[in-house]
Amino acid sequence: MNTLSALREKIRGPLASIRTWVVAAAVCMTGALVTLPAEAAPPKMDNASCQDCHNGKKGKLEAKNADGEKRELFIIENEKFRKGVHAKMECVACHTEIVDSKANHKIDAKAKKPDCASCHEDLWAKAKKDGKAKEKARLGTVVENVDAYKKSFHAKENQDDETKVNATCTQCHNTHTFDIPAKGTEERKEWRQNEPSACGKSCHEDQFDEFEGSIHGDKLLNEGETKAATCSDCHTAHSVGNTSAVTFKQKVLETCGDCHDDQFKSYERTQHGKLATHAGGNTVRCMDCHGSHGIFLVTKLKDPRKMVAQDNKMCISCHTSDKKFEKYAPMKTGGKAGEKIERPDLDEQHKWLPNTKLHWKSVRCIDCHTSAKADMSHEILGEKKAERMCVTCHTKDSQLATRLYRHLADEEKQKFGFANSVILSNSYVIGATRHPLLDTLIIAMAALTFLGVLGHGLIRYLGAKKRRNNAK
Repeated sequence: MNTLSALREKIRGPLASIRTWVVAAAVCMTGALVTLPAEAAPPKMDNASCQDCHNGKKGKLEAKNADGEKRELFIIENEKFRKGVHAKMECVACHTEIVDSKANHKIDAKAKKPDCASCHEDLWAKAKKDGKAKEKARLGTVVENVDAYKKSFHAKENQDDETKVNATCTQCHNTHTFDIPAKGTEERKEWRQNEPSACGKSCHEDQFDEFEGSIHGDKLLNEGETKAATCSDCHTAHSVGNTSAVTFKQKVLETCGDCHDDQFKSYERTQHGKLATHAGGNTVRCMDCHGSHGIFLVTKLKDPRKMVAQDNKMCISCHTSDKKFEKYAPMKTGGKAGEKIERPDLDEQHKWLPNTKLHWKSVRCIDCHTSAKADMSHEILGEKKAERMCVTCHTKDSQLATRLYRHLADEEKQKFGFANSVILSNSYVIGATRHPLLDTLIIAMAALTFLGVLGHGLIRYLGAKKRRNNAK
C-alpha cells in the first residue's frame, strides 16, 4: 500500500507539470486569437464594386496602354448602365483580364480580350441549341449584323495601322449603356439625331462638316426633322461598303427615291435614268449632280450667276470630256461588243444658238433641257426635244421667271416691289432687264438732270436779281 502511494506520488508530479504547461499554452493561444485582428476578406468583384470607382464620382481614372502611355478610362453612369441591354451581366464576364479588385488592377496578359462578335455568336448558338431561338430573336438579328460587319469596309485592315481594323463595334456603340430605343419613340428620334455626330466627330470629320451645312443636316440637326436623311440611310449601319461600287450607287439612288418620289420618276424617264441598264449599271445618279453630303441647292446661292456656274459646271464637265463621257455612255447600237457611242461635240450641237458661250454663262443647261411644265423636273430632254425658241426667254413673260429666277421671288418682292419683281422680274427680257450697270447709269442721269434743273433755276434767279439791282 505504501509502495503504491509512493508510485502514485511519483507519477503525479510530472503530470501536474504537463497539465500546467497545457493550460498555459491554451491561455496564450486564446489571447493571441483575441488580440490579433482577423485577415480582411478580399473586396468583391461584382458590378456594384466596379461602379463605385468607375462612375466618375471619384475623379478621372487612367490606365496604361500597351505602349505604356496613360489613357483615360470610360465613365460608366449608373443610371444609364442600368437601362442598357447589358445591365444584368457582370463586368468581369467581358473583362476577364481583370484578376483582382484593387486599384491599378492586376492584369492577366494571357486572358482573352472582350470580343462583342464572338460573344453574341456563342449566345445565339446556345439559344438555338436550347430551343430558345424564337424567344431570343433579337439576338439573331445582332448576329446577322455581326456577319454584315465582318464583310464591310469597317472590318478591313486599316491602311495606316495594320494591327487595327477601320472601325470596331465600340467606336459606334457604347457597350456599357447600349440601348437602341424602339421605333416611334422620342428616344429613338434623339438617337437618330446623334448618329451623324457619332460617325463624323470620331472618324469622318470632313463629311460631317459638309452634311451639317446641307439641307439634310439642317433639317435633322437644327429643325429636329428625324425623317431627314442620315448616315445609315445611305451607307447602312453594318454593311458599310465601297462607295465607288455600282451596287452602292444604285442602292443610294433608290434610297433618294424613297423620299423624292416625283423627282425619281422623272429621272427614270430621262436618258440618264435609262443608262442604268447600260454600261454595267454605271450611270449619272443623284450624288453626281447634287453631291454626296453637301447636297448642292441653288436656293442657297441666291445669286443667279452663281447658280448658273454651279449647275452648268456639272453638265459641261462630262459633256466636254471624252474620259468622263465614256464612263457613262451607253453601248453603241449595232456596234461591236463593248463598243460605246462617241461623245458628240458640244459646240457643234449648239451651233444654231447665237453667242453660245455667253448663254452658258447666263442660263443653265437644264433651263432648256427640262420640261417647262414641271416645277422641279429631272427629266433631261435630248437635243430634239430641248427648247429652241428664243422668245421663250426673250419676252416679258420669260420662262426664266419661273425657272432660274423663281427662287428669288419672295426676296425680290420685298426688295424691289411688285412691279419690278413680278411684272418685269429679274429675267433676261429685252428692254426690261435690270442690269446693274444700267441701273447705275440711269440713277446717275436722273441725279444729273435734277441737279441741272436746280442749277438752271438758281442761275436764272441770280441773273434776275442782278438785273433788278442794275436797273435801280
